Amino acid sequence: MSALILAAGRGGRLRPFTDSSPKPLLTILDCPLLALIIADLFQAGITRIGINASYLGSHIARFAHSVERQYPALKLDVRIEDQLSGPAGALRAFRDVVRSSDVTIVVSGDALIELDFAGLVERHVATGAIFSVVTKAMTRAGRFGVVDSEPGGRVVAWREKPEIDDAEMRSVSCGVYALAPKALDVLSTATVVDFGPDLAVPLLRRGGRITSIPARGYWTDIGSPDALLEANFAALRGEIDVGALRSIAAGGIARYRTEAVIPAVEQEPVFLGRLARLDPGSVVLGPTVIGSGSHVASLAHVERSLLLPGCRIAGGDVVIDRVRGPSG
Repeated sequence: MSALILAAGRGGRLRPFTDSSPKPLLTILDCPLLALIIADLFQAGITRIGINASYLGSHIARFAHSVERQYPALKLDVRIEDQLSGPAGALRAFRDVVRSSDVTIVVSGDALIELDFAGLVERHVATGAIFSVVTKAMTRAGRFGVVDSEPGGRVVAWREKPEIDDAEMRSVSCGVYALAPKALDVLSTATVVDFGPDLAVPLLRRGGRITSIPARGYWTDIGSPDALLEANFAALRGEIDVGALRSIAAGGIARYRTEAVIPAVEQEPVFLGRLARLDPGSVVLGPTVIGSGSHVASLAHVERSLLLPGCRIAGGDVVIDRVRGPSG
């Protein structure tokens, strides 16, 4: 069994935060999203993990090497694409890995999800599927790939970003998959390929089995600053039961009280990262996440916000309902 993490995208909607950092290295409670995914795969017993990178790929490679030094049992294989070939292009880049594994799990590098990966593999194998997709029922489903399935989970249709009523509740792809080696045989030969139109749809036309596996817990696509902010708040409040976040929460989430925090009423939690500094006279009201190495100067006011690692808030600045990074 092996896994692939899709980490090649530009993350344009997350600019300027992705100008100097690839999207999978943006943080949830000071922990890179990529680290959370790797930790949960490792917890499921998966030690062979490929990472498909492109934009700022050297950052991804350095991070992977640092993780391998800490966890020698992990084998992280980073392959950097010169030209983007779409989400499913990773299957071509790691064709040798997919062919040699009975099951390959594929995880989008911007997916924050509560998921039992071992259970995903078990369900995938039990249904005899060539391809399985983790789904979530939600409104505003037209932003994603909409997956229609029978009561037993067999997928009968897949429509990519269809025009449907925003109020309608539909199952969408979470960007997490399990597949057998023979899935490569039906992947489109187009230059740029995606999992829905270029793998799932051709497989359905051939009568191949695709299984929809509902995600029972938290899932979000970290595709915008608002989504990044809300995911940090959900983690801060303990609403996300992702394995790696549990250990962070045990020692890192508290109702922070020092002379630098002057709450007039009971406030929600504040997360203070390692070596972060709040100067006397600053005001920080929760829910707020202050990343490692950040500095909030005297007379600054931060409320309901996320300060990414290394952020600097000058004296007199007011930051409310915002994400701020080292460059603004």
